[in-house]
Amino acid sequence: MAADQVEARTQVYVGQMAPKLDHPLDAGVLVDQDPNAESDFILALRTKEATVDHSSIIVDHLSKAYEQFKKFKGTRMTLHTASQIAQEYYEGENYDKALK
Repeated sequence: MAADQVEARTQVYVGQMAPKLDHPLDAGVLVDQDPNAESDFILALRTKEATVDHSSIIVDHLSKAYEQFKKFKGTRMTLHTASQIAQEYYEGENYDKALK
């Protein structure tokens, strides 16, 4: 088998589309080359992230899961979810609710 036949075989894509390399991210080139813009964006994200109360969001979702497990009589998962809720209250320094 000649070398040009082997090369031709590697270029054939069976069952899938050939990759498109015309998009800047596919070629490994970033669209925004300004390093200060990226650091400013990361700083803005960290500032926004600091204002979010993650503990209350987690407790809200775990409470919904608890109600679902309770509704369909999943006793082990109900107890496990209750312990996760208590752990999250503890980590959020809400000790009164953690003991309930």
